Amino acid sequence: MTLKILRPSLFKVLTLYVLLGGPVSALAADIATTKQLAIQGNAAAQYELAVMYDQGNEIEQDLDKAVEWYREAAVKGSSAAQNKLGYLYEHGILGVQQDTTKAAEWYQRAASQNNAISQFRLGWLYYSGTGVRQSYSKAMAWYLKAAKQGQPEAQYNLALMYDNGEGIAENDAMAVLWYSKAAEQGLADAQNDLGFMFEHGTGVAKDLSKAFKWYRKAAEQDYVQAQYNLGVMYDHGKGVRKDKTKALEWYTKACDNGHEKGCAAFN
Repeated sequence: MTLKILRPSLFKVLTLYVLLGGPVSALAADIATTKQLAIQGNAAAQYELAVMYDQGNEIEQDLDKAVEWYREAAVKGSSAAQNKLGYLYEHGILGVQQDTTKAAEWYQRAASQNNAISQFRLGWLYYSGTGVRQSYSKAMAWYLKAAKQGQPEAQYNLALMYDNGEGIAENDAMAVLWYSKAAEQGLADAQNDLGFMFEHGTGVAKDLSKAFKWYRKAAEQDYVQAQYNLGVMYDHGKGVRKDKTKALEWYTKACDNGHEKGCAAFN
C-alpha cells in the first residue's frame, strides 16, 4: 500500500512555563506585568506577549510587534518561540519573508530542546528536501523522536515510512504499531490506514471487525476514503451485518465529498 506522507498543518501553541516553573499567566496577572517581564528578558513572557499581539488577545493586534517578540523569545531560548519562528519562515507569513533554510535552522534549535512539534516539522523538511538536503534517514530520526513524545502526525508519518519502505526496509508490523498509536489519538488518516491493515491482514492478523471499527472512527471525522470503505463493509457484510441502506448512506457521504467510487456505487 503506497500512501502519502502527512504534511505539517496548523501551528500548535505549547503551554509555557518560566524557568523556575509555573505558567506565565500565573505570574502576569495583567498585560502591564507581562510587558515588564518581557522587557526584563523573561523568554516565556516574551513569547506570551508575542501571542497576545499575534492574536489580539487583551491587546490591540500588531503583527509587527508579534514577530519582534517571537524573535526576542526565540533568541532567549524559548523552544515554543523558536518553533513559531520556524513556522513563519517556512510559510512566509506575518510579514516574514519565506526562507525554508532559516525555517530549518529554527526548527533545529527547538527540536534540540525536545520540542515535539519542531521535531515533526524538521522531519518533514528532511523528508521533502525543503530547506535542507533530502534525507530519509534524518527524517525518520526526527519523526521517531517526536513520535516517542506522542506527537500523532509524526507517529503517522513514521508508520508510512515503514509501510512504504522509505529510508528503511519495509516493515508492516512496525507500520501497524505506529498507525495504532496515532489512531488511538484520533488521527483520521491513521485510523483509516489501520483499518486497511486489519481488513487485509497486513502486518497484523486479519480482523474485519477491527477494520470496520477503525474505518467508522475515521468516517465519523468526515474522512472521505474511510466513508467509502465503510460503505463497502456494509455493502458486503465485512466485519458487520450486511446493510444496503447503511452502505448507501456512507457511499452518499463519500460521493458528497467528491469520492468517485462512492458516486459510482451510489448511482
